[in-house]
Amino acid sequence: MKRIGGIIALSVMLVLAGCGGSAEQPDAVGPEEVDPEPGGLLSDPPPQNPWEAENITVQVVEQPGSRNYVPLVRSSIDYWNDNMSAVGWEGQFVYDSGVQNPDVPIRIVEEVGQCGETQYDDTIGCAPIYNQTGEAVADDDDFIEVQTSLNDSSTVDVTIHELGHTLGLTHDDAANWSIMRERIAVAEVQQPNATERSNPFEKETIEVYYNDTADGLNDYIIGELDNVWSYYNDGESEIVPSDLTFRRTENESTAEIEIRFVDGLDRGVSTATWRGYDPDADGGFETYATATVIIDEEVNQDNVAWHTGRWTTYLFSSQEEGALPDELTTRDADTRRRWPS
Repeated sequence: MKRIGGIIALSVMLVLAGCGGSAEQPDAVGPEEVDPEPGGLLSDPPPQNPWEAENITVQVVEQPGSRNYVPLVRSSIDYWNDNMSAVGWEGQFVYDSGVQNPDVPIRIVEEVGQCGETQYDDTIGCAPIYNQTGEAVADDDDFIEVQTSLNDSSTVDVTIHELGHTLGLTHDDAANWSIMRERIAVAEVQQPNATERSNPFEKETIEVYYNDTADGLNDYIIGELDNVWSYYNDGESEIVPSDLTFRRTENESTAEIEIRFVDGLDRGVSTATWRGYDPDADGGFETYATATVIIDEEVNQDNVAWHTGRWTTYLFSSQEEGALPDELTTRDADTRRRWPS
């Protein structure tokens, strides 16, 4: 397989990358001899490009689901048709859905596999690299591959990048063609936000950390915290899924939820913060990586469980007003003291 160097890897999934080549004229990657050799008696010389064809046929030959990728591929080939001479070639890409053996077959795949001799977990595209006249895509295994989960703009960017490889451009050409960077920022297709998921952590076991050497964290409070996780593990919550398991860990770095006691808060006596991922770049987290429930050290120890449960449940809720049950929003001291009962 001639896929060496034809890798594009995912760097961040928060914003879309800008596309387009440099304003400066890039070095050509075509042959130094721009005048084609005669193709035979009374015949026209073939165009100078790897396929020696005026029209280089492109076709999506494989894709999962019903999403239509053809308009996105057409946008990608338009980019290179506008820049074909600047790369040093003649001819043009033409999308042809009827040709049996397209010059450039494109596969839209759930996951990009081995690309040349290198494989990374974040690879989102792969292509063979050709830069000599007469070397066309001839092997059945030589496809452009593009990951299916990308949104429309990122699919176009990645396809442009991979088509650039078929024209002989490599990642070393990124100074002249920014679209050829090895890593570009992309966004995925629209996904449910964390507040729309029953389990925003997407793990069946949620590890919880609290430092038993922290000031004010005594055996009684630890027992109160342990009761919170037993409550969830017993399936008693109206919001937190019953098939989850909460488990205390002594390794802070592996915990999804941390219970942190502090000396005073700017507002109130407890709060929560969280970090997450936004692969579809819509401004909202699709999943949470970690969350921290922060509790003032001066909180009555009988209310620690309530504050912990309130914010933990909040993380799994829609976070809209009225989403939490009354028992976790009440100001009644006796209800707070008895929760979970």
